[in-house]
Amino acid sequence: MALDPARRARFHEAPAWLIDRMRAIDLINGCGSGYADVPDFMWEEDCDEHDFDYTVGGTEDDRQDAEWRFHVRMILRIDEVYSYWNPMRFFARLTAWSYYRGVKALGAAVSFSFRDKGLTLAELEALVEEEERKRASA
Repeated sequence: MALDPARRARFHEAPAWLIDRMRAIDLINGCGSGYADVPDFMWEEDCDEHDFDYTVGGTEDDRQDAEWRFHVRMILRIDEVYSYWNPMRFFARLTAWSYYRGVKALGAAVSFSFRDKGLTLAELEALVEEEERKRASA
């Protein structure tokens, strides 16, 4: 089944070469940002997906959805790594909650790309190409 070219870009549907290019120009950079460097722990992929969602952007509802999905992915990852009775699970959940609250408090002001609708994969590729050109000429 072919993807709808007008549909909002999704991390797991993006080609690996596009994700790699986004990493190369720091649109995707794991946990933290240029403003705050926090450890990735087990959540690097979850943070990368959150960065992707923030670059695709969209409305306030899209931002809130991106943040909630980020939190849920971190909790699911904790459940994969730690058994129910492992005391580290509590600390990991507390850390996940603090990461979620951090992006909720600072994300919109710092890096969410507000626009009428989220970018499609083609629009995202054009944005990445433009960022690459800007950085090459700087």
